[in-house]
Amino acid sequence: MEERRRPRVGDVVVYHDPSGKAHNALVKCVFDVQKLVADDDGNFVEDEKGLYIQEDYDPLDLTDLPLVNLVHVSGDKDRQDKCGRQTEIVTSLAHKISQGVHGFYWRFAWEEPNPYRAPTDV
Repeated sequence: MEERRRPRVGDVVVYHDPSGKAHNALVKCVFDVQKLVADDDGNFVEDEKGLYIQEDYDPLDLTDLPLVNLVHVSGDKDRQDKCGRQTEIVTSLAHKISQGVHGFYWRFAWEEPNPYRAPTDV
């Protein structure tokens, strides 16, 4: 198993589509996790517009892995053009640990996929 780390643009990860099928994917954008800045008294600090100030941080806990935008080769064989199989872009995708079901998440290649989970009500 590789060392756990933050994904970065250009990394190859595994995307699981809504049905759970795995696709190799390329990271296009990373939305790093941010935390609110607090003063010494524990109060959140505001900027001149009254908005809370946030800063990036690199958590050690995998539950805080960022959202990513990915591009992958379409799994639909009918989506072809003169250059070959078309690509698809998926945006604001959560890591597998934040997704309790078998599809619509990303993971590193060394991580196990989420098991199938049947719906509780349909």
